[in-house]
Amino acid sequence: MAILREKSLNKNQEIIKNTNLKILQAINSTYSLEEICDYLYKTVKEIIDIKNFYVAIYDKLNHSLSFPYYIDEYNTKPIKRKFGNGLTEYVIKTKEILLLNDKIIDEKISEGIIVPSNISVKGWLGVPLFIHDDIAGAIVIKEYQRENFLDDNIKQIIELVSYPISRVIERAIIDQTRKNFTQKLQELNNSKDKFFSIISHDLKSPFNSILGFTEILKEQNESLTKEDLQQIYDSLYNSARKTFNLLNNLLQYSRFQTGLEEFNPSEINLLDVVEENLALFEGAALKKQIKIINNINNNSLIYADKEMLNSILRNLINNAIKFTYPGGQVFIYSLVNDNYMKISVKDSGVGMDIETINNLFKLESKKSNPGTNKEEGTGLGLILVKEFVERNGGKIFVDSKIGVGSEFSFTVKSYNSYN
Repeated sequence: MAILREKSLNKNQEIIKNTNLKILQAINSTYSLEEICDYLYKTVKEIIDIKNFYVAIYDKLNHSLSFPYYIDEYNTKPIKRKFGNGLTEYVIKTKEILLLNDKIIDEKISEGIIVPSNISVKGWLGVPLFIHDDIAGAIVIKEYQRENFLDDNIKQIIELVSYPISRVIERAIIDQTRKNFTQKLQELNNSKDKFFSIISHDLKSPFNSILGFTEILKEQNESLTKEDLQQIYDSLYNSARKTFNLLNNLLQYSRFQTGLEEFNPSEINLLDVVEENLALFEGAALKKQIKIINNINNNSLIYADKEMLNSILRNLINNAIKFTYPGGQVFIYSLVNDNYMKISVKDSGVGMDIETINNLFKLESKKSNPGTNKEEGTGLGLILVKEFVERNGGKIFVDSKIGVGSEFSFTVKSYNSYN
């Protein structure tokens, strides 16, 4: 009997040796991580009758788990999730091989070390995966029905095949990093081209207007009537204001893209900031006879970068006034949801179709439609709004209907969540 057991062990070791060699050779081939894991599972299954097997990848930067390969009798493949207190996370935290039966698992649950899963298991084996001594994930085998099925022999086999899997994961991470870097370079290059297009076209236009009107004042000043002069002054003011807004957005956008825009979050009374920004648009709203209704509560405290918040509010309020018909209304209000506050700027303006909404925050699709009084813009403001909202840990939402109006909402962290 001992001789038979020794022969069986030698055969298994030979199979494992050949498996490792094939996996290492496959690293330089076109095989994906999923294909390598599938090959590993099928090969190990020839040695051990395992029915539940998966590979978990730990993303240290985002503190999350993903599952490129997942075979389970009762559960479907989980989606990417935040790092929690499950058994898989326990292996990654301890960085040790864990062979657990149902009694030990119950003890860990009662001690609060791990949380219970939806289906109990009879045995659980987790083997950590490393890349240059840094934890990268885990190989896991579960057994739902057979008592004492998972033992030290199986533990040794899975430990032996963990090395080539770690190499595959390392290769996959390097390939993905390279792809992400290439994609980022392409996006930056496209942004650069579009950025210079904005400067050459949109910045040139208001300056041409300013030069044209100042030339008229210089050459024909004595022949101009009071009405002519007032019209020119209005046009000069509008062109100067447009140029200032554009330059401000261009400066902020360029600083953000180059990483020079500092992020300094602090406690902010939302009502104060909204009122400060509304004061900047009193003239524009009065000219179009637009009523602005501010429903922000005085005790609305948020945690955000004030300069970025100012830029977000300025652009959203400006757009609301721009696209609202004379005599219309603009509403500003907020709602508290868990640890976040949702701030909305709603207008009774022209509205947008789905295609326009889908392209609002894309620099490559930048397009600015004239306002209800033919006010001009660049389309860069909303791109900047999205960047600043996300930098503050929030999200932006758009709800609009042609002829009814638009509502732009964004979330920002509540200050109460930091106390």
